[in-house]
Amino acid sequence: MTHRVAILCLLLGISACFSYTTSSARADDAPNRAFIRGDGTLMIDGQPIFPIGIYTASIHGETNAEMARLGFNMVTTGGDASDQYFKSASDAELYILAPHYIWATFRADNKDVDLNKHEKAGFDLAFTYKNQTPQTIIESLERWDNLPGVIGWYLAEEPKAAYSEPLEFMHELVKSRTPGHITTMVSAEKVWYHHFRNATDVLMVDVYPYRPGDRAQPEIYTYDHVKHAVEAMDGKPVWLMAQGGCMWKKWENVPPMTLANYRNQAYLGLIAGAKGYIMFSHPTVSHFEKLDKKTEAQQWQKIETVVSELKKLSPILCDGRVSDEVRVVWKNENGKGQNPLTRLLAYDGRFYLLVSNIGTTPVKAQILGTNYGYPNAFEAKVFTGSAGIRVLGLQTGDATQTVNEAQKMEFPTIVVEPDTSGVFEITRRPAPLPSSLSP
Repeated sequence: MTHRVAILCLLLGISACFSYTTSSARADDAPNRAFIRGDGTLMIDGQPIFPIGIYTASIHGETNAEMARLGFNMVTTGGDASDQYFKSASDAELYILAPHYIWATFRADNKDVDLNKHEKAGFDLAFTYKNQTPQTIIESLERWDNLPGVIGWYLAEEPKAAYSEPLEFMHELVKSRTPGHITTMVSAEKVWYHHFRNATDVLMVDVYPYRPGDRAQPEIYTYDHVKHAVEAMDGKPVWLMAQGGCMWKKWENVPPMTLANYRNQAYLGLIAGAKGYIMFSHPTVSHFEKLDKKTEAQQWQKIETVVSELKKLSPILCDGRVSDEVRVVWKNENGKGQNPLTRLLAYDGRFYLLVSNIGTTPVKAQILGTNYGYPNAFEAKVFTGSAGIRVLGLQTGDATQTVNEAQKMEFPTIVVEPDTSGVFEITRRPAPLPSSLSP
C-alpha cells in the first residue's frame, strides 16, 4: 500500500534514549474536544458524530475542499503532512485525525529498536520515534494537537501483533498529553484484532475485496472482519476503512468499482456494527491517475451517492439502538437460499432495517409485529439505498404458524434484489378499535 502510511513508532527508534521534560498543550483547551460514548459513538464538543472520512494521501491538503464538497466530514493522511494540510482541512470545516507514523508499519527500516527491551525502555523510546518529517510525537502534539478541527490521532497502520505492547505505550503517551482527543489505528489481520484493544480508542478495519483476477475476495469479508473486530474490541468502537478503488500501483486491468461495490461494502460494515466509515483513499479512486477524467468523475459521483446516504443515516447510526421489536419473515422458495444480512435499529419512534443482499437471487420478506394478537402492526417504506430494494405493498402471509395450522393476514412485503443494499423505514400502524367500541 504504497500511498498509505503507518506508524510504527516502534520500528523507527533511535538507540539513544532520553526523556522530554517539556509539557505539550492539553486538549482540554483545544478547539475541538472528542471522546467515545459508552455505546461506541464518537462525540465531538458534546455532539454525536458519525465519521464519514477519507484518507486523502496529500501533503498540503490540495483535495480537502473538494472532499468536503462531496460530503465527507473527516480527513486523515500520512505522517508527512504539512501545516498547510491542517489549515486547508480546517478552512473546509473538516474534522482531522492528525497523523504520526512512518511509511507502512510492516517496513522495519530502522535496526536500532529492540522490541524485546524492558517496558520502561520501550516507553521512553516512544518519545523518540519520528515520522517522515522527521518529527517526534511530542513535536507533533506541540505543532498540531491544538489546531482547529483536530479531534484525534491516527497512530498505526497494519502493525504485527508482536508490536501491541509498544503501541500501547504510544496510545498512553498521547492520551496522557491530550486526554480530550481520541486515538485510532488500522489493522487488516482478523486474527490479531484482540491484540490491539488496549492500544487505541478506535480500531479501523481495512477490507479490500475488489481485487484483480484470482486475488479477488468475497464481499462477505467486509461483514466478517468488522463483526469479528466488534467482538474482539469488546465495547470499543470499530470503524470500517473501505476500498476506494485500485489499491496498488502495480495492479493492472482492475475495473473501476461499481456503485453496488461502494454501497455494499458500506452497508456490510454498518450491519456488522461499524460506528464510522473512512475510505481509502483519494489516489486509489483514480487508479493512481490511470483513469481518464470522465471515468474518474463518474467514480466520485458514485462515492458522493453513498456518502449522501451515510449522512442521511448518521443520526440513526449514532443514536439508534439495536432492536428485535419487528419480525422480518423471509420467504425463500422451497426453503432454499440465503437470507440477506440485516440490522434493525430503533430511533425516534421508528425502526430502520439495514439490508444487504450480496447473493445472486432476489429475496422477499414480510414485516410482522411481535404481538401475535396484533401481527399486522407495521407499515414499511424505502428510506435510502439502491433502486433494487422495494416495498411491494400488502400481501397475504402467515401471522402465526404451527405444524398443522396457520393464520393468514395481509402484511407489508419487501423485496431485495441481488447485489443491492439499503434501508427500510418501518413505522407502527395504529391499532384498530374492536367492533364493540367502534362509533
